[in-house]
Amino acid sequence: MEKKKSRVLIVGATGKLGHELAKASLNFSHPTFALVRETAFADPNKLVKIHSLSHAGVTLLKGSLQDEESLIEAIKKVDVVICAVSSTQVPDQKMLIQAIKKAGSINGHSVLNKMP
Repeated sequence: MEKKKSRVLIVGATGKLGHELAKASLNFSHPTFALVRETAFADPNKLVKIHSLSHAGVTLLKGSLQDEESLIEAIKKVDVVICAVSSTQVPDQKMLIQAIKKAGSINGHSVLNKMP
């Protein structure tokens, strides 16, 4: 019997590292979700990545690290959270950690990735 694949949320999927992590997650056949800020759709470079991920099968979820409600809603859909935000956004991860605790659906399988 094949083990059920983890549902993976990538925060920062429009960045270089996050985009590669999202593609890798898909390559390993994990249902993959990307939390995407509304402003990313107005950035031509990010929009190319958004379309690429969407066409590859990533489920796009609108939200941000500053919006606890959108974080909780996204986290409840997944088993694993990977945060690949830039170093300037590292302090914003505090709300993500709080949302993970409030959502109660992640059981020690969260991955927070800080870029140096």
